[in-house]
Amino acid sequence: MNFLIIGGYDTKNLGDYASFLALKKIFSEENPNFIVLSRHPNDNFSKEFDVTCIRNLDHQTKEQSHGRIFNGFNSNDNNDHLKKFMMKYQNVML
Repeated sequence: MNFLIIGGYDTKNLGDYASFLALKKIFSEENPNFIVLSRHPNDNFSKEFDVTCIRNLDHQTKEQSHGRIFNGFNSNDNNDHLKKFMMKYQNVML
């Protein structure tokens, strides 16, 4: 079973880590594969928690995101990156 987790799991926030560890424990009997969307993918986090980290789909910088919602949902945004992502991870539980 694959799970896609989206959050601040790359920021060394103990609250985020605790919630992530709780999710891993809850689903441990399912032998899950966790994929983590992260603004700053971190090899240490991937190894420590045995997960796959990939770059999230939001704006690349804070300046690009100013006054906008999630990248791909604003008028005149190209949303090809969202379509590609959904095709690649269509069998992953969100």
